[in-house]
Amino acid sequence: MRRLVGLTAAVALLAAPAGASALPLLSSADAEELAVVLADAEEAQGICYGWSIRIDDASGGLSGLETGSSRGPGVAVDRFTEGCDRYAVVTGSITYTSESSESEDSASLGVETNLGEPVSEGGLERLGLTGGDLLGGSDDVSLINMASALPLLAAEAGAAPFVPYRANTTPLRADEVPTGSPGSDWWRKFWPYAIVGAVLSALLGGVLGWLAAGGLRDRPLPPPTARARHARRPRPL
Repeated sequence: MRRLVGLTAAVALLAAPAGASALPLLSSADAEELAVVLADAEEAQGICYGWSIRIDDASGGLSGLETGSSRGPGVAVDRFTEGCDRYAVVTGSITYTSESSESEDSASLGVETNLGEPVSEGGLERLGLTGGDLLGGSDDVSLINMASALPLLAAEAGAAPFVPYRANTTPLRADEVPTGSPGSDWWRKFWPYAIVGAVLSALLGGVLGWLAAGGLRDRPLPPPTARARHARRPRPL
């Protein structure tokens, strides 16, 4: 069943477990989920979306091309794909060096599209997504975020409407149903500590104020100045 699309779907995909730094970047379940999100966007906007990452692993892992799109995992799209007069595809390359090499792992990021300049690697970088995000233990999450951001960039550029939310008609599991009263979870959990802290702060402030007032009250008056003593002498008759 298709889930909420657009930003809600992208945020939900952030929960995907971190993948290993090797081919494939996405598990089959994550690739299928991402393809569904992009298919929803294609249906709403009339734009084909996809991803294509070239991996060169000299450390002994698998090398090759990982692709997927709104037409399905492993299915590449471009301007020659039927029905894809408009398209946007996240492209990139990842190089994993061998342990004996002095060179470091590297990655690059790009966007192949005919939607205009706003839908580009510059747009992804504006959202905080760079080629370096494709390296490390969260490379799968980064790729999901990059591909999921393409429909948003297209809408911001005025090339298509924003993808509408689609309600989830699948009943929620028992562990997904909200419980308790609405409000702040932090306040509901820590309100006794907050009240005790407020009371202690008030008591401490009162004690400090009482001590300060007592100190001022018991402080001896300074001796009168010479001018003051002279002013108090009686005048001669």
